[in-house]
Amino acid sequence: MTYQCRIELVSHLDQGKITMGEVSERLSQKTYEHRFTATGKKTKIFSLEDLSPGLDKGIELISLEIDGFRLSDIEKFTQFEMIGNPYVDNDRIKKKDLRFNGVLELDIDPGLFWFPYYYSKRKIDFVYNNGLHTCTGVEGCWPGEDPCHTEGFINAPFDQSLSPKQQDNFALGSRTYGTAVDRNRTWPALLGYHNFGIPGSGVDSIFYNAYRIVELFKPKTMIIVFPSLSRRLIEFQVRDYFFRIPCTINNNYSTHSEITLSWAAKKIYEKDHYWIDKRQLKEMFLNRLQQIIEDTDDQYSKNFLDKISNLPCDIYVSSYSHKTYKILPKYFKNVLPFFDKIDLALDQTHHGPLSHEKWAEKIKTTISSQKKTNSHKI
Repeated sequence: MTYQCRIELVSHLDQGKITMGEVSERLSQKTYEHRFTATGKKTKIFSLEDLSPGLDKGIELISLEIDGFRLSDIEKFTQFEMIGNPYVDNDRIKKKDLRFNGVLELDIDPGLFWFPYYYSKRKIDFVYNNGLHTCTGVEGCWPGEDPCHTEGFINAPFDQSLSPKQQDNFALGSRTYGTAVDRNRTWPALLGYHNFGIPGSGVDSIFYNAYRIVELFKPKTMIIVFPSLSRRLIEFQVRDYFFRIPCTINNNYSTHSEITLSWAAKKIYEKDHYWIDKRQLKEMFLNRLQQIIEDTDDQYSKNFLDKISNLPCDIYVSSYSHKTYKILPKYFKNVLPFFDKIDLALDQTHHGPLSHEKWAEKIKTTISSQKKTNSHKI
C-alpha cells in the first residue's frame, strides 16, 4: 500500500545541506515543503549533512500529512537517525527540532488507521465497536467506567475471545451486550449463547450481524433483542473499505434542537480520523437524523425486520421498547416475553443483573414450552 505524504519544515540555519528525494541544496533560513510517496512502514523523508556541532537552532518540523490527513503528533510518526555527529552518541531520536546530521524517516504507527468501528471490504458485514476489543473491565465499556483498556489497535468483526462454531447459538441486539453489567451475569452468558450484542445497535445493524452469522456459522438458534426503531447506521466508503457506525439518538425528538447524541457517538465526532474528518461525519449524522425524523412510520427499520425474519435460522425475538415489541408478531412466529427492566446496571440506565437473570429464566421456559407444543403438533 502506498501513501501520499507532505511535510513542511522551517530552517533556522544558513549552513549545512538538505536532501529531499533526488534534490540536494544548501540550507537557508526559509520554509521547505516536500511531497513524497511512502511505500511501506518506514520511508526516508530527507537527510541533513555538514551541520556544525553544538547548534542552538536547527530544522523545525511544522506539519506532516498522510493522504491529506494532518497528523497532530509529528514525533509519533517520525524517527531521526543521527549519523556522523562528533562529541555525541549517534542515536535514534523522536523530536520536532533537529540539530544533527542524519536521516529523518516516516515511521507509520498502526494506530493511524484505527477507527472506532469495524471496517472491511464488504458492504454488508459485521457492525462492531473496536473499542471493546481492548476493554478489560468486568462490566465492559460505559460512561463513568474506570479506564481499563490494554494497548493495541484492533480492527476485528466481533469479540475475539469468542470461538463460534457451526450450529452454535447466538445472542444479538441492543441491551444484549449488557452495558455496565458483569460479563458473566448477562442473559447470553447465563444461557451459554455467544454474545454478539452491540451497544447502540439498530435493526439494520442487527440484520448485518445476523446475515453474516448465518453465512459463516449456520447457527442453530439466534435470540434477538430489538431496540427502538429510530436507530440507523451511518455508512460510507473510503477507497476499498466500507464503514458502519450505529447512530443512536434520544427517543424524544421532533427537531434537531431536541436531539441528544449518545455517549459513543460523541466520542466519534470529537476528532478527525485518517479515513474521514469530523466535519464530514457530522454532516452525515445530520443527514441521517433528518431521514429518521421524516420516517414517521419507521418503515426503514420495518424493512430490516422483514429481512431478518426471512433468514434461514430458528429465530426468537423480543424487545425492551413497547412500541417495537408490539409489532414483532407481524414479522416473527417465535416472540419471547418482554425484556423488563427490574433493576439498573452500574450506569443507572441499562438493565441490571437481576433483569438479565429473570429474563434468561423466562427465555428457557418459553422456548421449552414452544418446543413441546411443536412436538405435540407433529
